[in-house]
Amino acid sequence: MDGTVITLTIEQWKGFLYLPPGYEECTARRYPVAYLNSGRNMREELPVILDGLEGEFDKGIEPFLIVGYEPEDWNTVYTPWPAPAVFGREEFGGQADSYLRTLVEAVKPYVDTNYRTKPDAANTAIMGYSLGGLAAVYAVYRYECFGRAASLSGSLWYEGFREYMRTHDPRNPETSIYLSLGKKEGKSRNRQMREVVPATEEARESLAGKLLKPPELVWNEGGHFEGVTERWQAGMRALFGTAQEAVPGTEKAAAAETSGEGGRYSPKAEACRNDGNRRKSDGNLIFDSHAHYDDKVFEEDRESLLAGLAANGIGTVVNIGASIESTKRSIALAEKYSFLYAAAGVHPSETEELNEENFSWLSEAADHPKVVAVGEIGLDYYWDTAAKETQKIWFERQLTLACEKKLPVVIHSRDAAQDTLTMMKEARARADAKGQRLYGVIHCFSYGVEMAREYLNMGFYIGIGGVLTFKNAKKLKEVAAEVPLERIILETDCPYLTPEPYRGKRNCSLYLPYVVTALAQIKGVDEAAIIRVTRENAERMYGLSEKRSGSE
Repeated sequence: MDGTVITLTIEQWKGFLYLPPGYEECTARRYPVAYLNSGRNMREELPVILDGLEGEFDKGIEPFLIVGYEPEDWNTVYTPWPAPAVFGREEFGGQADSYLRTLVEAVKPYVDTNYRTKPDAANTAIMGYSLGGLAAVYAVYRYECFGRAASLSGSLWYEGFREYMRTHDPRNPETSIYLSLGKKEGKSRNRQMREVVPATEEARESLAGKLLKPPELVWNEGGHFEGVTERWQAGMRALFGTAQEAVPGTEKAAAAETSGEGGRYSPKAEACRNDGNRRKSDGNLIFDSHAHYDDKVFEEDRESLLAGLAANGIGTVVNIGASIESTKRSIALAEKYSFLYAAAGVHPSETEELNEENFSWLSEAADHPKVVAVGEIGLDYYWDTAAKETQKIWFERQLTLACEKKLPVVIHSRDAAQDTLTMMKEARARADAKGQRLYGVIHCFSYGVEMAREYLNMGFYIGIGGVLTFKNAKKLKEVAAEVPLERIILETDCPYLTPEPYRGKRNCSLYLPYVVTALAQIKGVDEAAIIRVTRENAERMYGLSEKRSGSE
């Protein structure tokens, strides 16, 4: 086992935490979490279980954190209510509610705060074996934060539990449940425990009528105590397995990374430096609508960074031109990476370089098949690198160019709120008169709610990035609360404007989950909705659905 296991103590609760290989190196990656209702010796058994799984991380299994608990008396901790003993003299204490309350109200918040997790329900699993499996199913009825659950040879024969399932509903209808049972478990000498087969089948049927996805029931060879390690492994594969289509070049890239590790599979290489082609499972990938990966600060690790984006939850990226040379570099990157697109434009601070000759080149560059916008363009009165009149001349010319090319604009406006708005309204009027359209995004929005409404009325999107996580970003947070989610797109502006808690360091797309979390809290929706809607917004604005339809 290459991962790390540490002791975890939270108030009166004491357990352990497993961090997968690469956790320390991939400092921007977030992970799903499995909470184990485990037995007394699980910490000792865990290396054996994970030895068979770590080699599959990022090769069919998404790496995950494990939080385990090893109770002294699991007959008490994992049972939902007191019940008479079914063997021996040890009765069941029925304190599962207390255990689960501590897990949900103390342990999970601590883990989500102190470790890089994906805290939403879809990425939070609970699983257990035997009585621990009973507690895992019971947890689904008690709490909605568990979007995945696995009951391995679960003790669903428990007195009163079948009736409980008939009369109660799971708290989260989107929960995915995996059930497994040994083929010989129904042959127990104990009359009550023989009921495990009909009880488990009834659980599957009952839950199938109450969940969006029917539970999976897997039959294993042997009895209750046979193949335990393999059953744990199968449950973890079921909960964290990723169904991915083969991507051309992936095996070659993986082989190259592996050879650098002396022929040994490297989770760090696979997770952080894998092939640069975009995964096809875009449903949960973030769209970075504004980046500057052509910047010289990425010279040393640009290729490995871009290659690892998909494995870390980032899908499409638009690299934004800021000068003639920057536009050339952006187009070159877009030609190299299938998931990356370019914007052609000259930043207001760089407009002194523009003349008729290179503007003609810019106009031709806008016709490149992977150029999806004109930008970033606008006005910047904060810096004095270009005269205001020069900025205005080329801002107007580039706005006109975008309308002629039927492309959106990426607007930069700093300390120039009124002049920017006035010029854009004038440009829109000219476009309307010609039957053209002026549309796009106000990048790195820094003004107030009233100005945001002006742009919303013009049909523009609002670009939001790392500043949203800053403690002093009161104005932007008010804007984020006011603007409909359907009019927001996410951006990094990397290498600038890095979100908390990495503010001051070089920014990159891997930090966007922090922006997602902040926006989800403001909007009161789950993070999956933020990712999906902002991605759809960006694709719509950039017209990528049309561009991809012929090639993907």
